[in-house]
This record gives sequence, structure tokens and C-alpha cells, in this order.
Amino acid sequence: MAFLEFIKSSTLPEKDKEFWVLILTTLTEDQIKIFEDFTEGKEENLKVLTENIKAKEQAFRNSDENALEKIISNEQ
Repeated sequence: MAFLEFIKSSTLPEKDKEFWVLILTTLTEDQIKIFEDFTEGKEENLKVLTENIKAKEQAFRNSDENALEKIISNEQ
């Protein structure tokens, strides 16, 4: 899986790389392709995507709808 190799070879902290491995095991190839397309092989895009997903996870865990709305709004 090319996207997984991209993540593993990135300079993301190990904790973030492990986070991605967990995420990728739950996704279909089509869903992974969306992430690949977004990052365009650029590590800066991967970092932004990682932070957004982590922030969404935290908002979900805290049942914080306002935080989730703000994250989604910033993505547009």
C-alpha cells in the first residue's frame, strides 16, 4: 500500500504513524485513495490531514459539536 509507505517514511511522530496504521486498517481502498489524493505526496498536506483527523477524534470523544463544526468549517 503506497499511502502506508508514504506515512511510514514521513517525519510524523511515531505515535501519529501508529494512529494512521489503525485508521487505514478500517478503510476501503477507495477511502484511502481520497487521503492519497488530498496529500498529493506532500508531507505538509499529510501533517494537516493528521492534525484534522486527530482534532475530529477528540471532538467526537468529548461530544463537542461546536469543536467539530469549527474543524469542518476550517476545512472548506
